[in-house]
Amino acid sequence: MRNESRTPGRLFRLAASAVALLLVSPAIVGGVAQADTKFYLPFPEGVSYNINATHHNGDNHIPPYNQDAVDFHMPENSIVAASAGGTVNFAGYMDPLTGIVVLIDHGNNRCSQYAHLNEVRVKEDQKVSQGETIALSGGTGAGENNFHLHWNMVLCSDRVTSKEVIKTVELGTTYTKDTMAKSQNAIKKEQDREVTPKSVSFADESGTANDTYTIPAVDGVDYLIDDKVVAAGQYPGSGKVTVTAKPQDGFKFPDGATTKWTNIFDDTEPNTPKPTLTATQSPRPTMTATQSPRPTMTATRSATAKPTPTVTSTATATATVTRRPVGPPKTGW
Repeated sequence: MRNESRTPGRLFRLAASAVALLLVSPAIVGGVAQADTKFYLPFPEGVSYNINATHHNGDNHIPPYNQDAVDFHMPENSIVAASAGGTVNFAGYMDPLTGIVVLIDHGNNRCSQYAHLNEVRVKEDQKVSQGETIALSGGTGAGENNFHLHWNMVLCSDRVTSKEVIKTVELGTTYTKDTMAKSQNAIKKEQDREVTPKSVSFADESGTANDTYTIPAVDGVDYLIDDKVVAAGQYPGSGKVTVTAKPQDGFKFPDGATTKWTNIFDDTEPNTPKPTLTATQSPRPTMTATQSPRPTMTATRSATAKPTPTVTSTATATATVTRRPVGPPKTGW
């Protein structure tokens, strides 16, 4: 709901809106804009809120600014979602009536407006998708102490004039006061853009003081070390460094893209000869054939020599020798 206290600035904006209407010509039939864009209720899918004020019912929704607006009773800090995709036209504090506001440009000078917010979650010129969280509800401006979301369509050119009831997928253009409205506003992401990560470069020079690695800057790509995002730039290198690439939301990598780089930096200081890798060969063990001395074969001979066997001939040769008697020879033979 709104307290329609008029201010000079507000009256000037209202006057300017009349001129804007002559310059803009969305096709309008019976007060409802006919457009191809599909709109959904301004809160997440499956959530229901009570409609506590509608257009043309005398609930302080006075033309031309908010004659086509709808108020939803939303507890403080409830999620407010984009009714359709577009570009953020405004995000911040607007004036004492509307308080904190987000406006999303949907083309043809049509901006959906979300007012009395506590906090914005988007910035101007940001692209948003249907169903994306854009703010948290609240009671700023004329909604103070009366937490609700004021939602309508205004002309982007003056951010005031409305001659259009937002037609939603859930309710069409019929918003009945004191009834619950259930949202079908699921997040609809745009198709991911393909991006190829650039390679991480390594400079591994002699000496650790000159060792570096460089993270490139690529739109849509995060580079991580130890699962932490690292900003683009040059860093000193030492030891083993592994960098991985991850696509940001709304982006994807082509099949086969290189997403990981690893380098082990040489930590040898300048003018220090690299250690010679010597293949140290252990001396072969000397195989000593320990020969036990041959046992001395001592022939122990008896100190008593064997007697030479005496060969006794048992054959006795009998020789008869006739010896003459010694003396004077006998005469008379």
